[in-house]
Amino acid sequence: MNNNLSFDLTFTANKQNFELTINLTLYSNDDIRDTIRDEADEDEYFENDNFDFYVSDWGDTPDPLQDLEIMQQSIEETEYYDEDIIASAIEADIQLSDINECYSGSFDSDADFAQDMAEQLGDIDNNNWLHRYIDWDWASKDLMYDYTEMNGHYFRII
Repeated sequence: MNNNLSFDLTFTANKQNFELTINLTLYSNDDIRDTIRDEADEDEYFENDNFDFYVSDWGDTPDPLQDLEIMQQSIEETEYYDEDIIASAIEADIQLSDINECYSGSFDSDADFAQDMAEQLGDIDNNNWLHRYIDWDWASKDLMYDYTEMNGHYFRII
C-alpha cells in the first residue's frame, strides 16, 4: 500500500481534545493507542485503555478504505497493491483475502484486457497477421463473464 496514506485522529482524554495524524505504516489499534499516549503525554488518563478515538479527517483516503478495520485487514492480507486497487476490489465485492489471487491488472478497456490476456496465454501473437482481424470488443464480452472491472482494475471472479 501507499506508505504516504495518512489520516487524522481525534481523541478525548480528561475532557481535553487531541488531534493526531497517523501514517498508515504505523497502523494497528495498539500502535495508535501507544501513539495517542505519547502525544497526550499524560499516561494517568489512559488507565485500562479506557478511551475512544475516531478519525476526524481521512484526507485523500479512498472512500472504501475509510474504516480502521478494513485498513488493518488490507495491510495484513494484501501483498503489494496500492490503496486505489484495494478500494476498487472492495467496490467490486472482492474479499480482501482474495485480492492477491484475483487481481489481473489495470487496463483502459475490456478490449485491451482481452487482448493482453490472449497474448499472455500465448493464444495469439501481437505480430501475427490474424491479430488485426480479431474484434477485441466482441472477444472481451465472453472473457468478462469470468472477470469484473472497477475503476480500470480487473479482477477474476472466484
